[in-house]
Amino acid sequence: MNFKTLMPVNEQQKMMKDVESHTFDPDLIISPVMLQPNHFKNFQEASQNITITKRTVGEPSADELHYFGIKYAFVGHLERRIQLHEGYDIIHNKLENALRHKIVPIICMGSQNDEDGIEKEFNNIVGDLDLSNHEVIISWESIKSTLEGKRLYSDETAARTFDELKKILSRYDNVKYRLVLGGHVEPREAELAKKLGIDGVLIGDRFKTFDQLNTILKPLS
Repeated sequence: MNFKTLMPVNEQQKMMKDVESHTFDPDLIISPVMLQPNHFKNFQEASQNITITKRTVGEPSADELHYFGIKYAFVGHLERRIQLHEGYDIIHNKLENALRHKIVPIICMGSQNDEDGIEKEFNNIVGDLDLSNHEVIISWESIKSTLEGKRLYSDETAARTFDELKKILSRYDNVKYRLVLGGHVEPREAELAKKLGIDGVLIGDRFKTFDQLNTILKPLS
């Protein structure tokens, strides 16, 4: 679950407190805008970003994430690509930084809008980095669906896409990966993820209470 910058901090804190007061089966990762110590019992915290390998300012370093006990970070989120023009060179370098410092990257894919471009996009992001013996999460979403607020892909397209990702990841030795579906997720997309045998879904900040979130969690249980 990835909060966005237009969601007020007090709403984010309230949502995390609400989630902490319930029990549920699926593993949950929440990415707030403001980093904080990862002392939660019902979910893990993720960073919305990680900096590049070179010295810079204004983005969380791997050391900062370790300090807060955070082991996950988004890499190449599609909204950063669209709104901030974050290109593949930067995304690749951020991925390198995450892997180097044992931060599990949540790699966002889907900018090609169809499964035919998935290998090209993967190669643009990962390049010569060896994912062997690393843990990664890959989120695929139809960027058109996200932008237009409705599903614009078929079950068959999603199935082919994740099959292709599994084939690509099989090139690496002992890589531990999880695959999740994003892109304007509703309960039926959670049901699709369960049907496809993938590991979950990526949702944004449209869900403001645990009861709303639970409509997504239940189909995944």
